[in-house]
Amino acid sequence: MKKIFLLISICLIFSCLCHAQETENLPISVRITAESSNIPASQHNLVQSKLKAIVSRNGIASESDTTRYYLTCRYDLLEKHIVPGPPSKYFQTAQINFFIIDSESQEIVLSTEMEVKGVGNSEEQSTMACFRQLSPSNPKLVEFIKVANRKIVER
Repeated sequence: MKKIFLLISICLIFSCLCHAQETENLPISVRITAESSNIPASQHNLVQSKLKAIVSRNGIASESDTTRYYLTCRYDLLEKHIVPGPPSKYFQTAQINFFIIDSESQEIVLSTEMEVKGVGNSEEQSTMACFRQLSPSNPKLVEFIKVANRKIVER
C-alpha cells in the first residue's frame, strides 16, 4: 500500500513539473531609446515605469536589462488641437506601438498598437495624459504579453 501511494505521489509530482515547464514564462526587460521611440524626454521615465508595470503584472519582468527579449514602444502624434481661451487646452491623439524584440536577431517577435487621447493645459500635460492610459490591466496589453510569451516559448 505504501509503495502504491509513493508511486502515485511521484507521478503527480512529475506531472506537475512537466506542466510547469510547458507554461514557463521567459523574462522580458524594458528598453526605450530616445532616438527610436519618439517619446519626449520629459515623459521617458513615466513610460518606462508604465511598461515595467505591464510586464511585472504579467509575471515576466526581468530585473536585468540584458535579457534576450525586451519590450519597447514608439509614440507617434496623429493629431493635435489647441483650443484658445483663458486656459488654453491642448487636445491630442497619438498612436503607441508596442514591440517585443529578440535582441540577438533584432527581429520583432510581436507587435500591437493603441490609439490614445490626451487633454491638458500644455502640450506636455496632454502628452502625459496619453501615457497615463497605459494600464497594466488593459486587456489588449495583457493579451499582447501572453501571446508574446507563448511565441517566445515556442521558439
